[in-house]
Amino acid sequence: MRSIVLKNWNSYSIEEKVSLLMHWFYYYGKRLFTLEELKDYQNLCMVDPDRMFKVAVTDFIVDGSGPVTVLEAMRQNMLDELFKIIEMPETEDIKDTYEAYGQVLNEELVKTYNFPHQSIPMTEEEIFEQITEIFKREDKGKSK
Repeated sequence: MRSIVLKNWNSYSIEEKVSLLMHWFYYYGKRLFTLEELKDYQNLCMVDPDRMFKVAVTDFIVDGSGPVTVLEAMRQNMLDELFKIIEMPETEDIKDTYEAYGQVLNEELVKTYNFPHQSIPMTEEEIFEQITEIFKREDKGKSK
């Protein structure tokens, strides 16, 4: 893994953007996910990293829960609805807020990408709940 130099989000290459977004997904996420979900998320990032960064910034503004919102939207087949929400027309105040929070998130992502700290482990109870949820979802998919 090579270091990423802090720049304005729009100055990063596609590869750097995808690397930072993937870092956000697994470093800041406190959710278990399947390999298929990881691949789906990576594909979304490769297709439109700026849109996915806006999803991350929106989450950062609302509650800072990491990729929980996008992961749940993927699981419930509601990505289109999520994208409609983040692409609503913006006032100047909202644009300024997004830019300010986007810069803070960008700085945090680069810092933790280059110098990761050990993440806070989940409790056994959190792990069990999430594994149970994944298996329930997979069972529903098989019964369709």
